[in-house]
Amino acid sequence: MTLMTMFTTLLLVLAAHLDAVLSLSTLKLSGPANLPNDASHALQPSLASFSIETGFFETFFGNATAPNQLSLNLLENLKARTGVPAEIRIGGITADSTYWDPGQKVALFNFIDSTGALRNTTLGPQFWKSVGLLPTDTKIVMNLDLHNLNYTGAFDMAKAALQGLPSGQLSAFEIGNEPDHYLSFTPQSYTSIWETWAKNISQSLHLQTPSFRVAATVEDPIWPYDTPGASSALDCVSALAAGSNKDHVVNSCSEHTYQYSVCDPPRTAVATLPNLVNHTRLAMYLDLWQPRIKSVRQQLGDHAFNIGEYNSVSCSGKDGVSNTFGQALWLLDTTLYAASLNVSRQAIWSGSLQTDWK
Repeated sequence: MTLMTMFTTLLLVLAAHLDAVLSLSTLKLSGPANLPNDASHALQPSLASFSIETGFFETFFGNATAPNQLSLNLLENLKARTGVPAEIRIGGITADSTYWDPGQKVALFNFIDSTGALRNTTLGPQFWKSVGLLPTDTKIVMNLDLHNLNYTGAFDMAKAALQGLPSGQLSAFEIGNEPDHYLSFTPQSYTSIWETWAKNISQSLHLQTPSFRVAATVEDPIWPYDTPGASSALDCVSALAAGSNKDHVVNSCSEHTYQYSVCDPPRTAVATLPNLVNHTRLAMYLDLWQPRIKSVRQQLGDHAFNIGEYNSVSCSGKDGVSNTFGQALWLLDTTLYAASLNVSRQAIWSGSLQTDWK
């Protein structure tokens, strides 16, 4: 099963689950007069959202000339059941090698080298027509390049997005994808660049409200939390403590969660189907984020903590794990358990050169 199939599976499982709930609309239930103290906050209808790799946006949704109607119909069906469209993050690892070319004729161009590796992506003005295929009122998070330390490139992309998208569609900008994996960033060195860029983009583009989602980090929290390694890690809380919001540019934060991985042999060994469908393991994993979620909500508001990118197995999944019915169960379990911890949105990662249809 490809990652496109995983993307489709999530949409179908969510739609089927919600359809079953709607079929019971005439059932009358009685509940407690007051919520328990440990109840989550009111859920965002767009709780289940999507992170689509910039370089593979057309793989999933097509373009104005050749729209991928299956994906678009699935999103429309999800919108019909939740009342609002899923939020779409255009970003991921390819965002840190994506450039803007106002003279480019095609919407999106991927430069693939002789080994088949994607080296970089270039977007042109037609790209916003591709984004326009998404359900009406879809909110967009646009991921900007930080890795190359090219402020002009990041600014040009932000300006193009603001001009190319309808007013009000842009939910947030992110600067960088998983910056805790490159440039040896500390919370302080990251913030010194990130905050300056966010402030300058805000001022230059006359952004009237905080428009940036900070962090987009991927390393799991270290336990116990009071160890030197834990306190020096780059994450939402440490970035805020270092001053990322001193100029009031932050509207939310994002961290990425991948419970399992095949990026190295030790982690590959535990990325098994029995482990994936073990709810206790899932709860123990997501519980690591509880202190960060609490801190971010206290500083930025109830709906400020997002899982901006997640999936079961990083480094593109594992056969016999990611392509199973257990993965679908895990997706639902993850979505609902994270919501119980006051995570506002979760964007399932989707991105690959492979697809089941064109």
